[in-house]
Amino acid sequence: MRKPRADLKERYETFAAAWVSNGGNASAAARLAMPGVVETPAQANAQGHAMLKNAYVKHLIAQHQARVAAELQAKYAITRENVLDALANLVFADPRLLFNADGTLKHVTELDDRTAKMVSSFEVEEIYETEGKGPSRHKVNVGRTTKIRMWDKNSAVDKAMRHLGLFEKDNQQKPATVVLTPDDAGVL
Repeated sequence: MRKPRADLKERYETFAAAWVSNGGNASAAARLAMPGVVETPAQANAQGHAMLKNAYVKHLIAQHQARVAAELQAKYAITRENVLDALANLVFADPRLLFNADGTLKHVTELDDRTAKMVSSFEVEEIYETEGKGPSRHKVNVGRTTKIRMWDKNSAVDKAMRHLGLFEKDNQQKPATVVLTPDDAGVL
């Protein structure tokens, strides 16, 4: 890979940084990297497309993406192991862990970390009835309904199977050829 002229180097670096930060919009990155040169949407599109073909720009984009990934990993502890652990937690989610031995629902603060992570949301509705008559009339809490939504287990299983390459085997298998004759259908 040949290094660019000094006057183009800054333009390429600006383009690569903008392309990574804006989610891959080459036209917007070209407008930012080449003010005064790119004036129309067609020019921005053409220049952005040309920039993405440049080997040095590709190298800079890869560097920026690696830096962003490293920063995210450091900030949020996003590692392959953590992601797979979270996925396994959803695949093996057991709703029985949400309840006490007597069948009552555990309070949200009583849930261990793994159990809490399998829950997408809680919806709690207090139920009231009115007691008394006239001025002494008041509402009394007579119960509570709690709805618990868990993360989609089917989606988690599907993602785990894809990670393990289990779909590739299915896709490589050829379906058996079945030939039905009129006798098989009960037609004589």
